[in-house]
Amino acid sequence: AARFHGNAIPYPLPADLTPDLAYFLGLLVGDGTLTYRNAVAFTTADRFLADEFERIAGEQFGCPVGRKRNGKDFV
Repeated sequence: AARFHGNAIPYPLPADLTPDLAYFLGLLVGDGTLTYRNAVAFTTADRFLADEFERIAGEQFGCPVGRKRNGKDFV
């Protein structure tokens, strides 16, 4: 069984690679980071890309996306 930090929320992984999931992974490869232990982050000033990242994270993982104070980092 997986062990998580007390406040970590495990999100389900999609079973199939869809066009949206492939796009999401491409966003992370291009402008993302796995620096945080239990989170991914995406950096962009492009509103369309930010909206797509948020939409796909919600649809594919059921995961809310937060915006950092700088307005360009999404976690």
